[in-house]
Formats: sequence, structure tokens, C-alpha cells
Amino acid sequence: MDDLNLRKAAVHGGVIDQAQLATLETRISEVAAQQQVLTDFQAEMVQLFKLLRTEQTRCFDALGDAQHAGTTSARPALPQDAAPMPLPTSSTARIHFFPDYGSANPYQPLIQVSFPDESTIGPGTIDQAIAALRAERGSVRRKHIFHLHWTNTIIAYAPNYATAEALKDAFISKLRTFRSLGGFVIWTIHNALSHESPYLAVERALSTEIAACADRIHLHSAGAIQVVQEEFPLPEDRIVILPHPNYVGVYQNFVSEATARARLGLAASDIVFSFVGMLRPYKGIEPLIEAFRLVRMKHPSIRLIIAGQPMPPYVPGTVARMASNVPGITLIERRLSDAELQWIFNASDFAVLPYSRILTSGSALNALSFSRPVIVPDLGVLPETVHDGVNGIVYDSTIPAGLSKALERAASLPAAERHRMRQTAMESISGLTWRRLAEGLYTGIAG
Repeated sequence: MDDLNLRKAAVHGGVIDQAQLATLETRISEVAAQQQVLTDFQAEMVQLFKLLRTEQTRCFDALGDAQHAGTTSARPALPQDAAPMPLPTSSTARIHFFPDYGSANPYQPLIQVSFPDESTIGPGTIDQAIAALRAERGSVRRKHIFHLHWTNTIIAYAPNYATAEALKDAFISKLRTFRSLGGFVIWTIHNALSHESPYLAVERALSTEIAACADRIHLHSAGAIQVVQEEFPLPEDRIVILPHPNYVGVYQNFVSEATARARLGLAASDIVFSFVGMLRPYKGIEPLIEAFRLVRMKHPSIRLIIAGQPMPPYVPGTVARMASNVPGITLIERRLSDAELQWIFNASDFAVLPYSRILTSGSALNALSFSRPVIVPDLGVLPETVHDGVNGIVYDSTIPAGLSKALERAASLPAAERHRMRQTAMESISGLTWRRLAEGLYTGIAG
């Protein structure tokens, strides 16, 4: 089967067999290989951020003051018209962030490059933070800050509950030691509880004790407070709300819609929905496939791209079986490289995030940063990020037909309205910069 017919089979004829799928994946891999010179740009990204961050922040702040204020709800965060505040330097503070997920998630590196003096902040375990703090006792003391992000690595690899309990107790003991020595603890809560945690009771107890120890608890939205408090208590006087920044300029974005669609075998007239991310049950993959099937009976020109790495309990082939009798789906069951994201988003009219639970808005902001409107349920932070009819569609998560109605509504929009939503997608997140997040997290702690 030639390349053109293969793409047609993938998109117009339903889910293709394994041999054809392997061939299609080889085509995509070849495209990535042909861009090797451009992917070298990724390795130099931090240096690029260093050169551009001051100008980007100035421009986004100016644009955000004019446009963002009129499209978002009030947040107890930094004032939109506030001048940049000085961040700590290595002479006054040392920030240890844990765990270090920088190789897979740009969140921590993007905070790091916001600092003029990047030696101020870096990865470090609680043991390393305690050792660094103790080493400076009796000398000119810097403020040591332990910034905890995800908690899953603390107990997730325990072989049983007893070991998980012991690991929890050991971590909390060290956290208290760090504070008793004068350390400052910040906790950014990315998830109320870890996804598919094997030790939920232990993790709730761990989270409760971390919250009691933390000097500052960072959430990305006011709506997240209630979601978290359904799992464990939070001392509200220590909570700071700072929105999740955008990903504009973080990933390659030079491919046109026409080029992306041609590569994926999509027609210019198709209305394309996409889901990008790890494939897990709570992300609503199966309901999305069923909703797409129903809407496609009325709108045969709609297409759906599902791209991501299956995660337990899903394995390769799980989603393929779900989609086996549904035409119009392109399925890529593997992790996309950073360079491939633009091909999926730029081929799409809408990104769809049909999650059954969610706390932060990173996935939505990723799509919005590619100027793509997002279809989301009315859960967690999502309605504070996605505004119905402005930069996406928000559907009622309490009714079974909510998702299919949202897809139907999107498929029925005139082309001019879809184009307008793309424009406002970018405008809606332009003021959400990493520099502002860093200022809100660390300014005033040291020096």
C-alpha cells in the first residue's frame, strides 16, 4: 500500500491493522528524523529562553494587561500591572526542587530559566537540602527552600503498605528536620492524589502531613482548593493561587495547518479533533471514542487523532480495540516527541480533554499555546482556563451526553467562528508567564 493510500486507510477507513500501523509510525519517525537540524533547537532551548525571557515577558505582560483582564475571572495572584519583582539570587537563597522531572516535563526548567542567576535553583532531594543547609551553619546563611512538586516518588515504589508507611514517616521526619534548621518549604500541588496510586490511604496521610509542614502551598486555581480538600485538609492561610503559565515558544511550532494535514492524510475540509497525552482510564479515552462515533453519524467529515503512550492498566492495543469499529480515527499508541506535537495540534481544529478528574490545566494550556481551542468538562481548574465560546467549549460533566453535545456543537460551528476561537485561544493565555509564577512563588522569602 503506497503512502497516500495508507494515510487514507488510517483516517477514512477506521483503525488499520498492525502492519499498516507500523508502516504509518515509520513514516512519522522518518519525518522526525528529517528534522534533525531543527530538533537540535530543543537541546538549545534553555539558552534561547535566556536570551528571550526579558523581552517575551515585557511583551506578554503588555498584551496580557489589555486582553487577558477582560476574558478571565479575578485571581488572587500577581497584579496584571505590577512591575517585575526581583527574584532571589544565589547569594541570598538556594532553592531545591523535588522530584526532578525536567527531562520529561518542562515545568521545572521553565521556572529555573526565569532566574537571572540560575545557580539559585536546581534539583535536590530532602537529604541534599538538609545537608546543604547544615553545611552553611556558622557562615553567612542563605535561605534554603525545599520546593516539593509531585509526591508519587516518595512511596510509589514500596513493595507493600508497611514499607509505604515507613517511607512516609521517614520523609515527614526529614521535612520537619529541614524546617527546624531554618528551611522554608513550598509545595506545588499538581494532583490531589497520584494517578492510580497503589497506596491511597498512605498517600492521603502523607499529603495531610506535608500540608501541615509546608510554609507555602501553591495551587494553580481557586477552584482547586475544594478539589484537594475533598482528599485531605489544607491550611488556607498558607495557600497562594498562581495560574499555570503558558507554553508559547516552548515547543517547535513552524508547520502550517496544510502541511500537517497533508502529512497525516487529512483533508482541508475535515473538522479535526485531537487528544494528546498519556492514555489512562481517567482521561476519558473510551467515552471520547463513543461520543465521536455518535457525532460522526451526522457529521461524516469529522476526524479524531488520539496520540499518546498507554499507561497501566492500558497496554499497547487497548485503545486500538476500543476504536476498532469506529471509522475516522487516527491512533498513535506511543509517546510523541516534543518535535511531533506541532504536527498533531496544527492539524487540529479542537483539542479535547474529556477527563473525569483534573486539578491543573497544563494540557489545556499546551493546546491553547498552539492557538487551538479546547473542549473540556466543567471540572477543577478547567472552567477558569477555558471560557465557553471564547477559547473553547465547556460541557456539563454531570450528564452522559455532555461530551457528545460539545463535539456536535464544535462540528456545527461556521469556519469563521472556528478561526475566531483560534485567535482568542492564544490571546487568552498571553499574560500567563513563567517569570510571574517564579515571582509569586519565591519573592519575599529571602534577603
